[in-house]
Amino acid sequence: MELLSISAVNWSRAQFALTAGYHWLFVPLTIGLGLIMAIMESLYVKTGDEKWKSATKFWQKIFGINFAIGVATGIILEFQFGTNWSNYSWFVGDIFGAPLAIEGIFAFFMEATFISIMFFGWNRVSKKMHLASTWLVFVGASLSAFWILVANAWMQYPIGMEFNPESVRNEMVDFWAVAFSPVAYNKFLHTTFSCWAVGAAFVVAVSGWYLLKKRHADFAIKSMKIGSLVGLVAFLMLAVTGDGSAYHVAQKQPMKLAAMEGFPTRVPRVPAWWRWACSTLPGRNTTMRWILISSRLNYQSFSPCWVTGISMLLCPVSWTLWMGGIPFPTVPLPSLSKSDGREV
Repeated sequence: MELLSISAVNWSRAQFALTAGYHWLFVPLTIGLGLIMAIMESLYVKTGDEKWKSATKFWQKIFGINFAIGVATGIILEFQFGTNWSNYSWFVGDIFGAPLAIEGIFAFFMEATFISIMFFGWNRVSKKMHLASTWLVFVGASLSAFWILVANAWMQYPIGMEFNPESVRNEMVDFWAVAFSPVAYNKFLHTTFSCWAVGAAFVVAVSGWYLLKKRHADFAIKSMKIGSLVGLVAFLMLAVTGDGSAYHVAQKQPMKLAAMEGFPTRVPRVPAWWRWACSTLPGRNTTMRWILISSRLNYQSFSPCWVTGISMLLCPVSWTLWMGGIPFPTVPLPSLSKSDGREV
C-alpha cells in the first residue's frame, strides 16, 4: 500500500496553487493603494485641502475590500501548510515557521490595530494620529510581505540552518542569516515595487475613466498625479531589482535558470561589442537570446563565464570529460553534520 499517493500530491499542489493565486490577486493592489492613500492624506494634513481628504476616503473603500479578501485567503494558505504539507512543515518547521509567526504576531497585528483607526477614526482622533495610523497600516502590510518573502526566499536558498540526523529535521542556527538573506531582501524589494506599480496603474486607470466620462475631474487629476509619480518610481526600480533577482537565480539556482530559459547545454559569455550588436537586432533568434542572458547574468563577476545547462547539471562528470576537463559551475550539495562536527 502506497504511503503517499501521487494523485494526493498533485491535488495538494493544485489546491495550494489555486489559493495562492487567488490570494495574490488582491495583495499587490492592497500594498500599492496603501502607499497612495498615505501620500494623499499627508497632503491633506499639510495643505488642509478637503479634496485630498475626499480622494483618500474614496481609495480607502477599495483598499478595505482588497484587504478583507486578502486576509481571508492568506489565513487559508497558512492552514494549508499543515493540511497539505504536514511532513514538510514538520521537517523544516523550526526555520520556515519562524518568519510566518513573526508576520502574524507583529506585522498583521499592527495592520489589524491601526486599520480600525484608519477607517473609523475620521473626526474622532486628531489629523496627525489618523495620518500615523494610515502610514502604519501601509508599513504593516509591507512588513507582512517581507516576512512571508523571507520564508519563501529560504525555500529558494536555504541558509542559516543545519540538518540534525538525530531528529531528522532541519534546525535554525542563524536567524539573521535567514532574515537578511540576499535572496530575501531582493525578493522583497522587487515585490514591493511591483505592488506599487499595480496600485499606481489601477489609480491612473480609474482616474482616466473618470476624465473620459467628464466626472469628478478635479478628483481624477489629483489622483492621476499621485498615481503617475508612484508608478514612475516603481517602474524604474523594478528594472533594477528585477535584474538583481535574475542574477541571484543564476548564482544560487542554476537549474531553475536553465529550466525557465530552456538551456539544454551551457551558453558562453561574449564580448560587450557582440552583446550590443545582438541587442540591436530582433530578439527572435534563440541563440542570441541565450548569449544576451548569459552575458547579463554574469556582468557582476568574471566567474562563472558560462550559464550552465540542464543536461550539464544533471550529469556534470560526463560533460566535464566531454569538454576536455573544462570545469563549470555545479550545484553544491550540503553535507550532513553531526553535533560533534564530523561529516557523515
